[in-house]
Amino acid sequence: MNQGGQLYGAERWIRTHPDRLFIDPKCKHPFPIDLPDMAKAKFHRILVAHGASERCIQELGGSGSLLIDSSTVGKDHLAEIENGGMPFSVGQINSKRGYVHIFDDTTLNLVLTTLDTISDFTAYLEKKELLLGRGINIVAAGEEELLAYYLKDLNPEGEHDFVIEPNIDGIFIDAGFWDNFIKSPERLSQIEANRISYSWDALIEKFNYHIMNDSQYISDPLGARNQELTVRFLAREPRTRRRMLAASLIELIEKSPKSYKATRVMAPSKKGDPYFVFLLVPHLDGIPSQEYREVRAKFLEAHCMVTKLTFPDALA
Repeated sequence: MNQGGQLYGAERWIRTHPDRLFIDPKCKHPFPIDLPDMAKAKFHRILVAHGASERCIQELGGSGSLLIDSSTVGKDHLAEIENGGMPFSVGQINSKRGYVHIFDDTTLNLVLTTLDTISDFTAYLEKKELLLGRGINIVAAGEEELLAYYLKDLNPEGEHDFVIEPNIDGIFIDAGFWDNFIKSPERLSQIEANRISYSWDALIEKFNYHIMNDSQYISDPLGARNQELTVRFLAREPRTRRRMLAASLIELIEKSPKSYKATRVMAPSKKGDPYFVFLLVPHLDGIPSQEYREVRAKFLEAHCMVTKLTFPDALA
């Protein structure tokens, strides 16, 4: 219960004092990233129960994942144990103050490696919060079983979701969903299809490395705080979209003669998302590096302006 109080307290502080966040105990180094407008910000509360998995395995065996039971709220957790109920189960810490996701050592790593983009991860958190707030009883043998249930279906918008018939008043997700999911041909094909997408991740990491080490060719006078906004557009893309972007960029590089300029514009998958302009400019012999970079930057700026003219919905 105390940990939940700390989470709610931390959220309250961030909402009230977003300009008073630091990354060191002595509060000398401000948080280097600008936070969104607190009136529009979406918070996801996550508590990690370190050591719970090991003890759970000792007592009950299995994967060590905590059982999820949406009917258990607040002090009911203690009452359940005192009355001989199910130990190592979690529900809602405080149903009136917002849902808290409780991960253990087993499921924290499992969820983050399966949903390994910020968009995919937060989409799961949002859909899970909606599911457990519907007023029907949800029991899952572990977080991994709930995750497998989420990944098996798509909603009408083509997004992974907990697709449940309207007349259902309770769901029990038994052990085995996750094992069946990771062994399924669909999951194995998905893993193979995702391989190319990690080239996009590598591009993000390259930008991040030079931003954090202040080793860019042209640095921003406002530092990492301003440059992070640009990299955020790359990082917001979900895994499936990264496949398309990486495949398109790699194809452009492989099929374009090294002595030719080449351009490709990638339209967004949904309204409001960014357009991406890929530009290849050959570095001709005898052209100084400084001049080459300046010309390349001008070319890119011109192509972005043409893209905006061609696609008025593209954000400036």
